[in-house]
Amino acid sequence: MSEIFGINSIIGIPLFYIGALILTILIELGVTYVFRYRDKLLNRLIIWVNLLTNPLLNLVLLFLGTLLMIRTDSVGYIIILLLLEVAVVIVEYRIISNIFGKLYTKKNILWLVIVMNFASFTIGEVIKLAII
Repeated sequence: MSEIFGINSIIGIPLFYIGALILTILIELGVTYVFRYRDKLLNRLIIWVNLLTNPLLNLVLLFLGTLLMIRTDSVGYIIILLLLEVAVVIVEYRIISNIFGKLYTKKNILWLVIVMNFASFTIGEVIKLAII
């Protein structure tokens, strides 16, 4: 049974990525709550933006890791991951600031996006280290 549902199985891999997506959304919404952004439309946008950027980041990371045959514990992988995370921050900032740029300052949106992504990345990496 563990071969079917294990982390490296045909079912375990998609479940891992779905779990990571859900965790990312929950953490980033938690950050908006802590910083008192209670706008329901902003929260919905954060969910939609993450439904776009999170799977895309993971697909690109998986593709590049496989193509370049880079181990996930190598310096090259970490560099690629960090560059992709910066790209995600830029994309999320652009989308959110285009919609909420008149309600919140662009500086506040940028800081929110940076903190959200830093929190979800850091917590995700800690959890990943704990379960893998």
